[in-house]
Amino acid sequence: MKEAHDWDPPVGPEEAAEHAEEQLAERLGGELSHLIEVVRFGHETELFLAKNRVGQYLATKAEADLSEATRQLLDMDSLKGKTARDVFQKAKVAKAVLLWLDEAITAGRDAELAIQAQDSADDEA
Repeated sequence: MKEAHDWDPPVGPEEAAEHAEEQLAERLGGELSHLIEVVRFGHETELFLAKNRVGQYLATKAEADLSEATRQLLDMDSLKGKTARDVFQKAKVAKAVLLWLDEAITAGRDAELAIQAQDSADDEA
């Protein structure tokens, strides 16, 4: 294993980020490597929604479906029957998609804060 001072300079931004993560993982210990993966996944989810056409489509479609289904359910005289169940199911699926994306982003942000707090605690020690 290389010593902290024995490393080759990263070539580009991705390599620099990977190197910084590796150094942080070494400093914080193996038990926090999971947190680093959660942070990475949260960032990937944010990029998926911000820069990827498929991600943008899925989020926009889920929001529109949830809004439309909510409107339809509020306009129904009765919430009994197949039509109401179908509309309710459409709303549940759309809401689940949005929740899954939000959970991934939130977990990543929470993990990042946990790593920063541990890193700060290590710096103070």
